[in-house]
Amino acid sequence: MTNKNIIPVVFQQTKISRILIVEDEPTLSVVLCEFLRIMNFEVTCAENGVEALDRMCLTKFDLIITDVMMPKMGGLELIQNIRKVKPFLPIIAVTGSDYDTALELQDSFTKAVRKPYAFDTLLSKIYQFEIVYSD
Repeated sequence: MTNKNIIPVVFQQTKISRILIVEDEPTLSVVLCEFLRIMNFEVTCAENGVEALDRMCLTKFDLIITDVMMPKMGGLELIQNIRKVKPFLPIIAVTGSDYDTALELQDSFTKAVRKPYAFDTLLSKIYQFEIVYSD
């Protein structure tokens, strides 16, 4: 007896609640973090990819929103590092430059948003993630 609708154990239906924002522009980081807090998300901020990886060692996040161009470690390198240990963690890559650059690394767990963006566009991307990786 088989059931074609069985979801693998690593997946579960869940609501995105803990978000890590990785953004080197202080004003944008503050505004984005406050907006997401108003929308009832738990938000942690990091200034670059190195800091983001450190924060990921301390906290389990449901979603990462990362700028692509940052000092120390950019968003694309950060995504590559995350994919090595958390291949199914939802990620939104935000880019102010060539939109196709961020799209090159897309998979079913990575979305891209181009700067400047409206908050409702970002929220739409967040809500697209209905299944997440469960440790």
